[in-house]
Amino acid sequence: MGKEQEDAERDAMLNEAGYIVLRFTEIPSIRQLHKHIGITPAMRA
Repeated sequence: MGKEQEDAERDAMLNEAGYIVLRFTEIPSIRQLHKHIGITPAMRA
């Protein structure tokens, strides 16, 4: 089984358990993470 298939199966399991799975091709910056999960600057204060 390839890595993509393993990731897809793991993602499906986590989704069934109620988790939201975000995948990035590279390690994201804090700013990118905040953007993807919807945190605004006002929320961080």
